[in-house]
Amino acid sequence: TVCTYCGVGCSFEMWTRDRHILKVQPVAEAPANGISTCIKGKFAWDFVNSEKRLTMPLIRENGRFREAGWDEALDLVARRLIETRDKYGADSLGFIGSSKASNEEAYLTQKIARLIIGTNSVDNSSRYCQNPATKGLFRTVGYGGDAGTIADMDKAELIVVVGSNLSENHPVIASKLKAQKKHRGQKWVVFDPRKHEMAERADIHLRPNSSTDMVWASALSRYMFEHGYADTEFLGARVNQVEEYRKSLEPFTMDFAAEVTGIAKEGLIEAAELIGQADSVCLLWAMGITQHSHGSDTSTALSNLLLVTGNYGRPGTGGYPMRGHNNVQGASDFGCLRNTYPGYDSVTDDAVRERWAKGWGVDKETLPGEVGEGNFLMVQAADKGELKAMYVMGEETAFSDADTNNVHEAFSNLDFLVVQDMFVSRTAQFADVVLPACPSVEKEGTFVNTERRIQRFSEGMPPLGASRPDWQILTELA
Repeated sequence: TVCTYCGVGCSFEMWTRDRHILKVQPVAEAPANGISTCIKGKFAWDFVNSEKRLTMPLIRENGRFREAGWDEALDLVARRLIETRDKYGADSLGFIGSSKASNEEAYLTQKIARLIIGTNSVDNSSRYCQNPATKGLFRTVGYGGDAGTIADMDKAELIVVVGSNLSENHPVIASKLKAQKKHRGQKWVVFDPRKHEMAERADIHLRPNSSTDMVWASALSRYMFEHGYADTEFLGARVNQVEEYRKSLEPFTMDFAAEVTGIAKEGLIEAAELIGQADSVCLLWAMGITQHSHGSDTSTALSNLLLVTGNYGRPGTGGYPMRGHNNVQGASDFGCLRNTYPGYDSVTDDAVRERWAKGWGVDKETLPGEVGEGNFLMVQAADKGELKAMYVMGEETAFSDADTNNVHEAFSNLDFLVVQDMFVSRTAQFADVVLPACPSVEKEGTFVNTERRIQRFSEGMPPLGASRPDWQILTELA
């Protein structure tokens, strides 16, 4: 099976007897992790048999939940969703898929939204954590995923880590890089206000003021042009609008960057020299960059720095946004986004709509042609009374979204809310119907890890009680 705790995508054998997990055993041929696992992937599976697991559908009556059978629950959900669509229009409904569910389940979520309901208001949690990095990569290199593999990070002469506590959040990748540093002398530059383990081990640790990363990244790009470190051959052959970009860097002098970021000019120059002289550079960034109001622009600046120095398209190079959830890449790849079909086909492209309509056996006009609302915008629309119903799958929106009070008011304002989850979460407490789903060890499917590797996971034990795999719930609902 495949671990569900982060985007590394560790695979291992899970030994079970009845409902007991006896051991988690990594195998040498595991492509992402080999014989490594972290403490979460090896031991943190007690929730599978938790007494708090949902085992029956719940329907709210007179302000309280009661248990119900699957037929009653699904009939109610289907009827209320269709009634809402028919009364208020397709865009009065919103769907939030799960970045911890499988690729197949992400595909089904967006298919129900687009094909049956007729709305592009479908999204997943990557809107907050990974979509800014994805957008920055689409702007600069045309594809929203890691540029290479974990093996490329191992090969790099220099690793640049920005806003990522790698040793805690992606410990298996961190351990691989520690080995490279110890045995091969791999160099590290870390930009982070915090002095975490990666920063302590770094050759250079620079602590920028919060939210100023775009400034130093742009200043370093300007430095590369001015000091002969720009890869002019690479830029001439493979990159558009180089001169326009170079002109845009005029304000970003080292003096300006030092003033804004709080990093000493000498430190910035030292980092720039190390990056400019390295034969191969991998740049890793995470939530310290993407969870900002200008996360997309900073991700763009970081990717542009790699382009200026020719650190794309070769072994040991590239940009690597470290994916948080185990399938945040796959949920987006398989179309659980407000603006793209699976494979990042634009929903506003008539030719794309025609192709998908033909594949699904419907008329093109059945499929909506306007970009839908994302997670945050759905909640805002619900607060205004514009969104009438939502279907939330495996996302703790009521707990994790910004401005919690506003989110709670928005959920209370909905005519109908369905939550599909393993527990009565904070979000489920606002639901009209709660559908009991299964963890990965009780179903099968595929995930996409941070390096874009598709891996299959298998069922280790049957679903608990009357809970069902998400794909089965979605298929029967459809």
